Amino acid sequence: MNYYKYLLTGMLIVTNAVAFCLGVAAGALTVNAPATVESVDTEIITLTLPTPEPTPTATPEPASTVTYAPLPTSLIDPRPREVYVSLGEFRLTAYCGCSKCCGKWGKNRPIDANGRPIVYTANQSIAVEGLTVAADISLLPYGTEIYIDGHRYEVQDCGGAIKGKRLDIYFERHTDAWAFGVQYKEVFKLMSISYKRKTIELITN
Repeated sequence: MNYYKYLLTGMLIVTNAVAFCLGVAAGALTVNAPATVESVDTEIITLTLPTPEPTPTATPEPASTVTYAPLPTSLIDPRPREVYVSLGEFRLTAYCGCSKCCGKWGKNRPIDANGRPIVYTANQSIAVEGLTVAADISLLPYGTEIYIDGHRYEVQDCGGAIKGKRLDIYFERHTDAWAFGVQYKEVFKLMSISYKRKTIELITN
């Protein structure tokens, strides 16, 4: 009987000791652990930053250089070329073959087959309307071809009052010469030039 009493007393002591140890362990967990633990869904976001572009560096453009290169032989044209050269502005008047315009030289002129007077110029040409002009032959010698408003004339005559930049244009009728009056026009001369340049400019960068 006493044996069972001692056995029960021993088991009770062991049980209390185990309970005491478990209580101590639980207390430790209670102190170190948070009072409440909630389940939190965490979303991981990956932020990808754009790769910075390199700062552009201004590159200065190279200065243009001019070089001279010889022309191919096939492009060199040695033949002279004709160009219109301005002689400046001239004072233009008009005349006919009558004595009012030519004085004593306008009298007793020969007559052609049609009964019209034949007007000989100072260089012994027959004056032709639309072609003959009188000029200062020290400036424009006989035979010089000039252009007025694109029309070609030839210096075939002269006059005492025609000096410097003055021209007298021949008309067959006195009324037409009178109607022409006084005008100022730019006069051109057709001249020949030779192409002697053998290089061309090459502009490179």
